[in-house]
Amino acid sequence: MLTETVQGGQNPSICGKASAVTLPNGPKGVFVPVCYTIVPTNGQAFQAYAGVLVGLSGSVGMAIRWVTPASASVYNAFLKETGAFLGSVHWKLLKG
Repeated sequence: MLTETVQGGQNPSICGKASAVTLPNGPKGVFVPVCYTIVPTNGQAFQAYAGVLVGLSGSVGMAIRWVTPASASVYNAFLKETGAFLGSVHWKLLKG
């Protein structure tokens, strides 16, 4: 998951405290904040922040991740705009 999140990025690191959470309408899990640098081939490098939520119920996992420029104002605006959506995601374990 971390490799996919920072694909194409450099110097990834956990840049905050990992914490126990309950995924929106889902299982208990963990939140991990990751910071890294994106260096485009034709442009200026910039810092990025990825929030990764991961939960597991039985043998089925659920992951939610998002990436924003590493700016508190951009991150807070993202949470403000998407908070209602994240709360509407429903977790359902389907048995085959």
